[in-house]
Amino acid sequence: MLKAYKFRIYLNQEQQIQISKTFGCLPQTDKKVGMDLGIKDLCITSDGKKYENPKTLRKYEKRLAKAQCQFAHKQKLSKN
Repeated sequence: MLKAYKFRIYLNQEQQIQISKTFGCLPQTDKKVGMDLGIKDLCITSDGKKYENPKTLRKYEKRLAKAQCQFAHKQKLSKN
């Protein structure tokens, strides 16, 4: 009998970025933002701003299926 496993991955990373040096005109603040990465939405910040997931697999799904089919018919070490 096979058991179904569910995984949860939590990553915590703290990184300080000198925004004023990178962008020049932005004032430096002590504001912190949390980010939640997901599948439905690519990213949701603690401010409530949502970034849509581009779902690039759906865009190239037919091309990938065709390439996999062509690859399945090839023979190892041949020139086809």
